[in-house]
Amino acid sequence: MFIGSIDSHSHEGGLLASFSGSSPALGSIIVSSDDGTYIGKIDAVLGGTESPIAHIAHLDRKMDASHFIGIDAVSYTHLTLPTKA
Repeated sequence: MFIGSIDSHSHEGGLLASFSGSSPALGSIIVSSDDGTYIGKIDAVLGGTESPIAHIAHLDRKMDASHFIGIDAVSYTHLTLPTKA
């Protein structure tokens, strides 16, 4: 299960996310943990086991990627949205 925090833009036009725990699978769909907004797909995992970074590419070009910096992100299959009362 991927849970990470979007830290910055990458030099390739994607986003970099720090995480702990197991690495996300390449091609995993990543969404905002708050509301399920699509962010992008994992296309690389960088660094060592001490401080790994996931590169998120294939961003929705209609969205401002800066909006995602500082938010928590999860893999789509592990998203559980709150139920409405």
